[in-house]
Amino acid sequence: MKFACSQELLIEIDTIIKKLRERYYKDKRLILTEGDMINHAHTMLIRANIPEKYNLSLHSELRPFDASTYEFIRDNGWSKDVPINYAVKFDLSLIDKSKDYWDVTYRRVAQAQTGHENKVKYWRFLLYPSEAFKAVIEFKIRVNNNLKNLKKDIKKLYWLHMRNKECLKFIVIMDRKATERCINNIQRALNNKEFIHSCLVGSKEVELASRTL
Repeated sequence: MKFACSQELLIEIDTIIKKLRERYYKDKRLILTEGDMINHAHTMLIRANIPEKYNLSLHSELRPFDASTYEFIRDNGWSKDVPINYAVKFDLSLIDKSKDYWDVTYRRVAQAQTGHENKVKYWRFLLYPSEAFKAVIEFKIRVNNNLKNLKKDIKKLYWLHMRNKECLKFIVIMDRKATERCINNIQRALNNKEFIHSCLVGSKEVELASRTL
């Protein structure tokens, strides 16, 4: 299923992230945790009517799976031998809410919960077909001495990219204590990762916006 509005969606998400960055600078006490960043971004996406405009659904902590192989993403790639709770998840995801994708998800969850494809035990859906993901956003609020975790986020975006190149992939980093050395390390980690749209904010002296934002 071809998603024809990816460029328009990219521009709109870019705009939301820029506004989030402005909020971060305006009030030091407004965004204190990654959860705050996610909540603000979620609210701004809803208020901008982005999910409805593109016939998408907005979710947190969804795990992509390959509908043809039933593989999930781990740190080292795609694998079948992964309990759902241990599969890679994304902070925010915009997914195609077409019935076909929902039906695949329902059958997969039902099979995992009850052994039958037409009956679920719990109304708890942690996963969705990787093809349904149209945009994912990862957030980081501390990167000083935390480069290892950032690289994990880059890697899981890479693994998603291998199965779904159409999906827009974002990393939003906001750390007032990010040093120039730290920012240089992050730039190197993101080097040649053109499929990732990134936004990095440190102190005003070392503020950096990526190529795309």
